[in-house]
This record gives sequence, structure tokens and C-alpha cells, in this order.
Amino acid sequence: MELLERVKTLRSDFKIICGWDEIALPALAAGADGLILASANFLGDEWIRIKKAIEQGRLGEARRLELEIHKITRFITKTGAAGTKVALNYMGVDVGRPRLPLEIGGSISYEIREELRIELERIGKVPTRVVEVQITPEKVLHERFGVAGVTPEVIKDFTLRVGEALFGTGAEVAHVDLLLGLKAGPVGDAIAKSLASPVKSHEPLLAVLQQNEKVKPDTLIVPTVAVRNMRQASMIFGPAQAAVAEAVIQSVKEGFIPKAAVDDLAIIANVFVHPSAVARRRVFVNNRKATLQAIRKAVEGRNTIDELLRASGMARHPFKNEP
Repeated sequence: MELLERVKTLRSDFKIICGWDEIALPALAAGADGLILASANFLGDEWIRIKKAIEQGRLGEARRLELEIHKITRFITKTGAAGTKVALNYMGVDVGRPRLPLEIGGSISYEIREELRIELERIGKVPTRVVEVQITPEKVLHERFGVAGVTPEVIKDFTLRVGEALFGTGAEVAHVDLLLGLKAGPVGDAIAKSLASPVKSHEPLLAVLQQNEKVKPDTLIVPTVAVRNMRQASMIFGPAQAAVAEAVIQSVKEGFIPKAAVDDLAIIANVFVHPSAVARRRVFVNNRKATLQAIRKAVEGRNTIDELLRASGMARHPFKNEP
């Protein structure tokens, strides 16, 4: 705005370019001449439409178009070239990783990587396709899953699948280790054993809705950290429990857990809530997002050894620095 004020009033032919993705729309609306954006590497068409709409006086349309991609531009503003390369790799354009010096401090956290992937699927940059889900040899379903070149055409063997995700920072950080599998298998057996013989200070509970209605698939929540007092119990059995329940319901609604298989499957979620956490709303939000991501990873089989090794440099596991 200061450049526009100081330069445009004196030199109408002087071109001003905005290079900050998240404020590109207001910059154009205020009179900037163009954009040089990291996100334009994979959102070029969207930015051209926004620029043309503003030039033709259709500000409402430009605002609507920008809101469709604003979450992505926010991620790219935070991550720059690193986030841009993650997006292009998801889209099938093999651009590798950032080189030095950007690689140092430029790695992408678990949560931003997953959120970016979800947003790319939502706007159609990463296609969805129908895959065959084989719950048991006798039960084959067809569902739509959001995929990014890592999900097999046929998802088989739901006996035991593993998912892991971390979301948030500070005392309210959420880390979820998740098992998903057949109720008539090791996950179902583990749930029955845990309920019959709970471990002291790690007593499990079944995820329920506010109306005390059980979530389907049956979902057992186990505290990762020993519960020592009522305040800790309140954090786990309140916002964290509600978060896991909502995430399971959303996963079924969006098709990541096949609707026709909810009676055949069961889930165990190891939920980390730091003893010093105080913001109940943030505990809820972080655990909901972590559980959603863990379920997606479990279903899509994306917790591979290679992926874990690639992620090791950016890991922020809550227990990383503990003895």
C-alpha cells in the first residue's frame, strides 16, 4: 500500500508486483499490476481467473475464487518452496525436495502436509477415483477415496491397519496412534481385553456422541499419558473423546471408512494429551484433525517405512526428547 501511495501517484507507468500469496487479492484490488507467487506454480489458472475478474470489475467473483484457494495460499506463505514442491509432487509432477539452503528449516510438518493434500483433492488438482475395498473375502465394496498416487486400486486385508498423525503445537499438541481392523480379529480382541482388564491410569473408554450413542465403527480411546488427576481425566474424557468421535463419524460420512463396513470394523486410538494442556477447544480441534489424518493413513496404507524415514527429519513426536 505504501508503494502504491508513493509511486503510483507520481509514475503511472511504474509496475508494482505482489509476491505474497496470502494478500494477492487485496493487492490486485488496490491497484497492483501483477503477481509473482510460489502458489502460481500449481494454481496458475486460478490466479489468472482472479486477476481477470478484478480487471473487469467483478470483485465479488474474484473474492469467491480466492476463498476457494485461500487455505492453500496460507500454507504456501508459511512454507514457500518446500510447500510448493510438496503440492507439485502430490499432483504427479516430480520436482523432488528443496535444495540447500531452503531445505534447512523448510521441511513440512505432518499436519500441513496432510491439510495441503486434502485441499488439493477438494479443488480437483489431485483426482479422486473409485477403488475396490475388500473388507473380507466375501465382502467387496466400491467406494470413493481421495488419493494422491499412493492408494492401491484394491484396498485389501483390513485385519489390521495402522495410522499415525500429529497436529498442533505447544501444550495442546495432539498425537494419535491408531489401529483399524476387523472386529472379528486382533483389534476386536484387543478392545475386549482392554475393557475387561484396564491398565491403571490408562483406563480406556468407548467413543460416544453427546447423546451417549456409540460411534460406529466401535472406537476405543486409550490415554497415552497416565491420567493422574481429575483435571487430566477431564481433558481426555471431554474434548479429546468428543474429537475422536467426531473424526470417526466424519470419516464414515466422507467415505474414508466404507459405510457398509462399519459393523465389521473396530478402531483403537491411543490419544496423547499433555498434562499441562488447558485450552479445551484447542485440544478438541487438534485431536479431531490428528484422528482424521490417522484414519486416512490407515485406510490408504500410507504409513510405509519409506514415508516414515522421509518424515524423520521433521518429526515432532511429543515424547521425542523424553528419556
